[in-house]
Amino acid sequence: MHQELNADAVAELRELEALAPESAVCHLCLATALYRTDDYEGAKKELEIAIRLDPTDPAGYRGLGDIYEAQGKHELAMKQYRLAEKMDPNSVEVRLAVARVLLETKQAAWQWKS
Repeated sequence: MHQELNADAVAELRELEALAPESAVCHLCLATALYRTDDYEGAKKELEIAIRLDPTDPAGYRGLGDIYEAQGKHELAMKQYRLAEKMDPNSVEVRLAVARVLLETKQAAWQWKS
C-alpha cells in the first residue's frame, strides 16, 4: 500500500485474512486497501468485521467515517468520527476528519471539545 499498489495489496491481504480470519488488524488493513481502490462496500464490510472483533479500536470507526465522508454522507461520517473521538480524544487524525466534515458542511465554528 505504501507504493500505491492497492489492487495488489487487496490480493495479498485477502490471502493473509484467510490465514488469520480472527485478526482485526488484517481486516483493518484489507479495508484500507479496498477503500483506496474505491471499493467502499467491500471496505465497509471489512471494517464492520474489524469492529466486531475489537470494538475498542477507534480505527474501525474512523475508517467508516472516511467511507461515509467520501460518499457525501456527512451526518453518518460525523457520527463515526465522534465515536472514534470518544475512544481516542487526542487523535489528530480524528480531529482533522471532524474539522473537514464541518468545513464541507459549512458548520465550521471553532468549538473544539476536549
